[in-house]
Amino acid sequence: MSKEKETTENPMEKVQSHDWNKERLEQLKQSNFPRVEYAPDPEKTEEENIEALKKYIRDKEAQLVTAFNREELITEILIKNGFKLNYTLTKQESFKKNEILLASDGDKETLICLDVTIADETVEHFKTHPAQKLIVLERALDTTKKWNLKHAMGDKFNAF
Repeated sequence: MSKEKETTENPMEKVQSHDWNKERLEQLKQSNFPRVEYAPDPEKTEEENIEALKKYIRDKEAQLVTAFNREELITEILIKNGFKLNYTLTKQESFKKNEILLASDGDKETLICLDVTIADETVEHFKTHPAQKLIVLERALDTTKKWNLKHAMGDKFNAF
């Protein structure tokens, strides 16, 4: 194969030759995580800017919880954690207070939860089962739950 031909190939053709789900890859056009684009208004007072910042944060947090496509968000989180696009999800019925899914791509596995709040019962489970990997939305945790999970699980815990 000549160098000229190599540089003119469509990179999506290579994706088709893998087991990956091309449709999932094409859907990842932009991140599901809100960007920080706030800038204080120099014409407003400090109090007005603080209030505007608080509103901006509330709006962005609400957007993450209500305005995301669940499947796209899971795909983005898993890709950012080194998973292949051919992952599978299996609901873990043993968790009664949260929807916990087992994500596996054949090489890696993790449990993932996109619930708005992580139940105390779920935190207690992971404190006693620290060998399992877990990914949750950071917004779902208060400071105590986040500290307990990070302390018990170390690098096996990831809050996005």
